Amino acid sequence: MQNTTNEAKELLGKEVLADTRQETKRRQAAEIAKTTRENAAKQ
Repeated sequence: MQNTTNEAKELLGKEVLADTRQETKRRQAAEIAKTTRENAAKQ
């Protein structure tokens, strides 16, 4: 039983890390889009 619990924790941990990574990329993309819009508005 202990092995399955550890495996589940391991898998869940990896999922959480993947979600965090995607969220970071989304935030970075939003920042880039914002500055691009601001630069386009200036021209």
